[in-house]
Amino acid sequence: MRFKLLLFLMLNGCLIAHAQTAIQVLNATTKLPVADAFVYYVQLGNSKNNQYLAFADSLGKTQISLKGTSLVRIHFPGYEVLFDTLQPGTAFKVYHLKEINKILDQVVVTGQYDLRTADQSAIKINVINSARIEKQAAQNLAQLLSNELNIRVANDAYMGSSMSMQGINGQNIKILLDGVPLTGRMNGNIDMSQMMLNNVERIELIEGPMSVIYGTDALGGVINIITKKDINPYRPVTINSYVESIGHYNFDGRLAQSFKNNKLIVSGGRYFFHGFTLDENNRVKPWKPKEQLFGDITYTFRTGKMQHRFYSQVYHEKLICRGSATITPYEAYAFDDFYLSWRNTNSLYSDRYFKNGSSVSFINSYAWYNRQKETYNRNLVTLQDTRINNSNQQDTNAFVHWLSRGIFSSHKVTSTFNFQAGYDVNYESGKGRRLTNNKQEMLDAALFATAEYKPVSRVTVRPGLRAAYNSRFMVPVLPSLHVKLDITKNIFFRSSYARGYRAPSLKEMNLDFVDINHNIQGNPNLKAETSNNYQTSLQWMHRNANKVYRVDFTAFYNHISDMISLAVTNLGTMQYTYINIDEFRSAGGVINAEIRSAVYSVSVGASYLGRSNQFAAGIQLPFVYTPEFRSNFTYVLPYIKTDFAVFYKYNGKQLAYALDEANKPVQTHINAFSMLDMNLAKRICNNKLYLAAGCKNLLNIVNINSTANTGVHSSSNGNILMGTGRSYFVTVKWNFGWKKA
Repeated sequence: MRFKLLLFLMLNGCLIAHAQTAIQVLNATTKLPVADAFVYYVQLGNSKNNQYLAFADSLGKTQISLKGTSLVRIHFPGYEVLFDTLQPGTAFKVYHLKEINKILDQVVVTGQYDLRTADQSAIKINVINSARIEKQAAQNLAQLLSNELNIRVANDAYMGSSMSMQGINGQNIKILLDGVPLTGRMNGNIDMSQMMLNNVERIELIEGPMSVIYGTDALGGVINIITKKDINPYRPVTINSYVESIGHYNFDGRLAQSFKNNKLIVSGGRYFFHGFTLDENNRVKPWKPKEQLFGDITYTFRTGKMQHRFYSQVYHEKLICRGSATITPYEAYAFDDFYLSWRNTNSLYSDRYFKNGSSVSFINSYAWYNRQKETYNRNLVTLQDTRINNSNQQDTNAFVHWLSRGIFSSHKVTSTFNFQAGYDVNYESGKGRRLTNNKQEMLDAALFATAEYKPVSRVTVRPGLRAAYNSRFMVPVLPSLHVKLDITKNIFFRSSYARGYRAPSLKEMNLDFVDINHNIQGNPNLKAETSNNYQTSLQWMHRNANKVYRVDFTAFYNHISDMISLAVTNLGTMQYTYINIDEFRSAGGVINAEIRSAVYSVSVGASYLGRSNQFAAGIQLPFVYTPEFRSNFTYVLPYIKTDFAVFYKYNGKQLAYALDEANKPVQTHINAFSMLDMNLAKRICNNKLYLAAGCKNLLNIVNINSTANTGVHSSSNGNILMGTGRSYFVTVKWNFGWKKA
């Protein structure tokens, strides 16, 4: 009898030891399932220390097989990591994941092995979240970044908005959309007024070279635009309208729906601006009228153990440049130019996670950009338009960009050593009659690797290396080194060195632009620009359950060699050519202090930026400095529960150097100015309706005195475009759905 009882207990123990344990993962706040949550489990006391991985289904459920007492780790991007110990024989257990507090914690992915907060990153990253975007009432990337320290936004009547970061021009700043480079650089810059924010979750900014990971054009820094991927099943539809007194009429919408393990997000809109001028009787407007149509679609699905996300974005812009009226006793007419731009980006993201904590991710992308100029003769009496069939009056440029990128990442939470290795292949081609032979192309292929080593718990060392091949020129080997030291639990020290480079663009190497007003020749013998960046930062941060206090100071130094400049090479014909003649240095410091909570936020900061050029061997021009100051304040007014926000930035007199028509260095300047915005916002109808109203450019800035060129169509003397004067806006946003919470 005892033998039978013992046998029964042994068999029952074996069954229990190998029984399936059902787990469900829910959102701690909404109690909704967290689909695709990662469930790692490892048997304690096992010398093999084998780790296993399971994924939650659309209901947040999964099953695991426990062979002994096991440590369970559950996480999902956007949520805090949860640890637990499970005993064999546990039949069912529910876990509630807490969402990361996006007000107190700034989540980042750019240049990281996995999703983490900005404070955990060895690389210094600044984040602008969706709440800040909404409160600032920014409609595009140019408006949003104009409030950032160490960033200057310039406006060109025809080419749009460009920027500089740490004194480095926008052609050296890589702009990414969910990690995919944006195509369509005009005059070396991406037009930031074409980057809409209606479907943006946050903006991640890294100042300093990120060429080891992202290759060319990341010499000065990286801006990664992260799109919205969350779905609210109770309010999947958003409709938004925005009207501004200077002639902005914007409308956009978003639909997000999930079914089984798939997600579908569709968004789009139309933005219209009728132009701005101080002289309403003149049909020529310095701020050109334009219509912008845009849309995107995201579809997330799974095949086997691979998670996929397909993203496609379409953008179209019509920029209207009205000419001066010609009036005679017999007729009245004007020549009007229309600039038509199209951009289409298609990306497939594929990710696979392994039970040992590693993962592989792939990005395959195809993008094209087209810009067409058309000239019409408008009869000002009949208002009839006649197209001018002259090749000098019509022009089309088209660019295609292919990207294939793969990364293997080891990111074990408890490991002292993690690494990342990958490949990067970029193919770019351009067509247009102003390119040599009407078509040019370039191939760039690279291997790169980084590692994160923690010799002790408070020190993180992150070296990196990139080796590349380019079909047009030699590419240097690019190293980087980032070090993070947690001096205390509240004080963090970061120091970094990085080498960067920028490949000459197809236009710089192959442009052939000769007409009555231009004589610009490309240079196929250009070398790549290279840079060395040194950066150090010290940060103090304290947080409690409701607030974050933060003070940080950053110092930096940049040295760019073989900088490409447009210079006069033939005074007789005034021929301009791109040549490597310039060396550029920038140095400075930034200090920021902020208090952030769910009720209010206060941010105060200042920067001091110096620039220096060397246009000829042995002649290093002295540094000239520019100060900046910023103060932002938001507060939820009690009783009426209304958001009040103020955004202020002082842009000090900007001094720089340039070459005159005789290729002699001259000092240029842009006078100091300040920008101030104020607004009120309130949510009503159980947060379904968002209402906002406010005043932009309260100080009524329009033109700023300058001796600098801010664009190829800007004057080097007199005034430059800076603002459209004081204006007032109203926005209404409605979130709704058909399910009851």
